[in-house]
Amino acid sequence: MNNYLILKMTFRNRRFLFFTLITPILWYLGMHFYETVYQVKSNGSLLMVTCAITIGIAGNSLVTFAKSVNYTKDFYLLQIETSPYTIRKWLSDDILVQAILNLVIASVVIICGLGIGDYPLSANLVVLLVLMLYLGAYLSLFGFLIGQWFDAQTLDATSFFLMLVVMFFLIPFYKFAGQNIWIKAITTLQQLFPPYYVYQTISHAIGSSGWWASLGLLVVVSFGSGLPALYCIQRLLSKDLA
Repeated sequence: MNNYLILKMTFRNRRFLFFTLITPILWYLGMHFYETVYQVKSNGSLLMVTCAITIGIAGNSLVTFAKSVNYTKDFYLLQIETSPYTIRKWLSDDILVQAILNLVIASVVIICGLGIGDYPLSANLVVLLVLMLYLGAYLSLFGFLIGQWFDAQTLDATSFFLMLVVMFFLIPFYKFAGQNIWIKAITTLQQLFPPYYVYQTISHAIGSSGWWASLGLLVVVSFGSGLPALYCIQRLLSKDLA
């Protein structure tokens, strides 16, 4: 299926517009006005915009994308069987489309924050944008896998839960709730997945030792959990083609 056609269909999808563009912006504006009205001095604008973008990207990569895969699976499997089209080409085309959609989501939220004056235009925003696209590509692997396992009705029912799960792995709870035994356990669990290291990376000065360490862990952890997902995708599709 033509990538342009897929993008066009996605932008006409009202659920996509609501859950991946409007919802992150409303969440961000809600947090902004909460801080303004109650005069909360959290200095958390970077965390807020990261969370808002993550809401949109998780909704797109795990839910909208999974539904698209579920709808088009039979078409692509037939194309793979009857033409030179390959599983690798299918996956790379879909991830390219997701990257474009995620770029739009991240850009809209960042522009919203710039527009209300929460933060200035800086190199940190460029780094954040790149990291969000990287996280989106990672989540798209699992969206592709989820689309092979579940039908559209199940995905609709679990969409909000999936977005909350990704948010859970991103938010640095230890910054707000101290270092009791439960928070330490949660932090240890978070460290097993890439979203945790996204905020850790952007919270350090670019080029500092902490920045490089967090970035390195982000790459290592994402590859560690992403490669098994790729293997599962290959196995599932090979079984369908057998």
